[in-house]
Amino acid sequence: MGGIAARTLPGHSENDFLIPDSATTLEERWMSLALLEAMNGIGWAAPNPSVGCVIVKDNQVLARGFTQKYGGFHAERMAFESLQKSYSLDDLSNLHVYVTLEPCSHIGKQPPCAELLLHPAIEKVLIGCEDPNRLVAGKGIDLLKKAKKEVIIGVLKNEVKAWHYPFLNFQTHHSPIWVAKWAENQDGLLADFEGNSKWITNTSSRAYTHWLRQKYDAILVGAGTWIKDQPKLTVRDCAEPHRRNPIVLIHDPKDQIPKTSIPQSTYIYKQKTIEELISAVEKTDFGTEIQSIFCEGGARTLSELFRVNRIDIVHRFTGDKDFGVLSQSSPYRVTGFFEANREEWERTTLCEFGNDLLQEWVKCS
Repeated sequence: MGGIAARTLPGHSENDFLIPDSATTLEERWMSLALLEAMNGIGWAAPNPSVGCVIVKDNQVLARGFTQKYGGFHAERMAFESLQKSYSLDDLSNLHVYVTLEPCSHIGKQPPCAELLLHPAIEKVLIGCEDPNRLVAGKGIDLLKKAKKEVIIGVLKNEVKAWHYPFLNFQTHHSPIWVAKWAENQDGLLADFEGNSKWITNTSSRAYTHWLRQKYDAILVGAGTWIKDQPKLTVRDCAEPHRRNPIVLIHDPKDQIPKTSIPQSTYIYKQKTIEELISAVEKTDFGTEIQSIFCEGGARTLSELFRVNRIDIVHRFTGDKDFGVLSQSSPYRVTGFFEANREEWERTTLCEFGNDLLQEWVKCS
């Protein structure tokens, strides 16, 4: 759900090893490169989707682009600008454009990207998935087809949809997704009997978590987790770019946190029930559009969100830390996930970060 996993870790390079093994065709290979480009705009493009684009001729990449900071160039225009700096467009033909999301067809802060792709040098446009935004919603694709461009839709569709999931869901349902993340040991424990948890997972797993923190718009923790762990909740250990730290939300129904200890960009919620908390968060004016809320714990907050059926995505890490025999009766477990109906969830990811196992799940409904 965070993109191509190797790209999220420090020390990555733009080498071919980043292309997934699932990319078995040339079309999938180039769309994978477009997805890598999209990852460069993480935390920057919001509330626009972070789109990636590559322009290919004769199986050679001529230009690439990704969505710039909100209000700036879209991915297609950035790629076209790069192309024009290196080549004369009058001398080019049979170009294939790979873009992760349907090109926009309306005038916003930038001109329509679909019109840009009507250039005679472009022969084919390959699109990862359609844009459900009512201002686009097939209009960009129709514009290209009417201009007799060959249009192929759905290359690496599942991977691209996973990357763009918060945006796609917000455009469809007009409400933010709620995302659960936790790390547990082989016994399903998030902490020992006294609530001590550091560290269940390794540095790579934590780096990927930090990457997710800047993909999602806001991060929620319970007051107990805030007080016990003193989490920084930053993106410090993931791969560059470090575009933003998330807005921090703390659920403090017992009024445990002193006002003097609250840092900037932190919101305290004192609602007594999880239903009241969800409603209050979704009604808050943060000064920017919130498409996703990333809940990192603790176990009680996560379990309550599952109880009211509000979680849409799960990032579940399993490490090999041993909390000891006495911890088997620990209350620090996530309940509610899978306990009602396993058919409600689809596993999208199963991968290893060293000795840690990551599973990612998406609610089917």
